Amino acid sequence: MPNAMASRAENPSGIRWGWVVFAVALVVRVTPVFFMGGNGYTFDSVVYYAPARAIADGTGFRFHHHGEWSDLYVAEPGYSFFLAFWLWMGVDIGKTLLLIQAALGAILAPAIYFYVHRRQARAAPAAALFYALDPLAMGPCYFVLREIFVMALVVATICAIDLAGRFGAAVKAVLLGLGPLSFPVLGFWSIWYWLIDRWQPVDRRRVGLTVVAVSLVVSSSWMVRNMYLSDGNFVFRRHLTSCLLYYTAQYDFPWLPDTSEPGFQKIVRAAEDRYGRYAVAEQKELEKRVLRDTYDLFKADPLRVMWRFIKCNFWFWVEVPGAMGLTKSKPHLHTVLMTFHLVQVILFFAGVWLVVRSGVASAYRFVWSTPLYLAIFIFPFMPIPRYYVALVPLFDIMAGVAIVNMWDRLRDHRIDQ
Repeated sequence: MPNAMASRAENPSGIRWGWVVFAVALVVRVTPVFFMGGNGYTFDSVVYYAPARAIADGTGFRFHHHGEWSDLYVAEPGYSFFLAFWLWMGVDIGKTLLLIQAALGAILAPAIYFYVHRRQARAAPAAALFYALDPLAMGPCYFVLREIFVMALVVATICAIDLAGRFGAAVKAVLLGLGPLSFPVLGFWSIWYWLIDRWQPVDRRRVGLTVVAVSLVVSSSWMVRNMYLSDGNFVFRRHLTSCLLYYTAQYDFPWLPDTSEPGFQKIVRAAEDRYGRYAVAEQKELEKRVLRDTYDLFKADPLRVMWRFIKCNFWFWVEVPGAMGLTKSKPHLHTVLMTFHLVQVILFFAGVWLVVRSGVASAYRFVWSTPLYLAIFIFPFMPIPRYYVALVPLFDIMAGVAIVNMWDRLRDHRIDQ
């Protein structure tokens, strides 16, 4: 694969396209900030902002709870350090931070353009513009939540896979290691990358075992800290994974789940009374207890519980438009975004099918395999649509590739006739 810098130098039109998609993405993301009420701070923002404030003040990764500060280990540190940097620079919660996040989201458009251009030049503008104009990719910019930061990390990692040499290996290792520290569901992402790469010829392999080992050292350093502070538990999640399983195992929703529905909220409140709202220092033992209770529910009625999980995971893939809460009181907008998203998902699968048929599936292997990794190892156990938002750029890449390839096939078919 050609060197990225040389490719751009030899293709000035590609540089112009990079600026075009950046400008489009920036305008459509920045403009709404000036018409927004509020500052993007939500109920969950405190989990990221409080430790960020503590970091910026020089007191460490800590959380103020029940009138005192204590070390925090039940939250991933990535986005908090991102916020801490801006707090240290004098930027607090408000429109300025949202503008910074909008600019971060806009930068991903040219990154996507050059990533696709190195593989299929004709598809690059479509993929980048699809992302630039994607309303679901814009939403995370307007919340003090980790999604926009994770989205940027995912795209940066995908692009870094093309890097070669020692510097490239170091960049890949660090980015893959930061994955779990920014989004816990990416805990085995680097190992998945390495396994996918084993199918490729030697000259096409982009992730070596050394890269994986170094990435695991990066992520496990924080896990060791958490084990030291707790009862040996290494994960960093506020809500126990087992609790999510427990909720789903007993929630008899008629079709798509609704977490604001009274029946679901009743289950959540009962679980909080029984196990506590957030993870505690005895998280490891509590996790075992909740898993035992969930397994008892499964043993009592395995077919019904399995069907609940199937429906809940279907909801995960479908209800992304409502995941950030932007359309809660706007049913017509929700319908429009839902229609867009279903088209987006169909185009994603069409794009995967077309690159397989064209023999270039390996060139996009980390784009289509990341959703596959989450679908297999994560989504069945944590059916929360907001987790899917960070992957939207990957769907946009394959959607853009699908649009151009289908157009080319249609054009060739007309010429043959």
